Amino acid sequence: MLKVHLLLQFFRLPILGLRPSPGSVQIKLHISDTPLIESVRKYFGNIGYITISTVRNTVEFRVSTIKDIVNVIIPHFDKYPLITKKASDYLLFKQIVLYIVDKKHLTSEGLQAIVNLRASLN
Repeated sequence: MLKVHLLLQFFRLPILGLRPSPGSVQIKLHISDTPLIESVRKYFGNIGYITISTVRNTVEFRVSTIKDIVNVIIPHFDKYPLITKKASDYLLFKQIVLYIVDKKHLTSEGLQAIVNLRASLN
């Protein structure tokens, strides 16, 4: 049985002057599933990157640029919604990303709204 770990990492607050980031979308599998991860990356137009951990025997596909998340990942999951417990997390993730695209994170109210959304995530 194939066990897929889909991780939606969310907004990281600035630390030591670093700019806020919307986070990333990751798919992590056993290292033996490397060809599948490569196929997923190819399906999404070769965006993101793949890392292999021989220590943990895992392979990971990660998309972390706002451009790729907005133009590729969000449209895909809007067209093909998740039917797992991650569905509600995805909707919150999307809302956070759209706040950042709309530059709402630059106001204290917008930043607080993002922090509140982040607190609702599993």
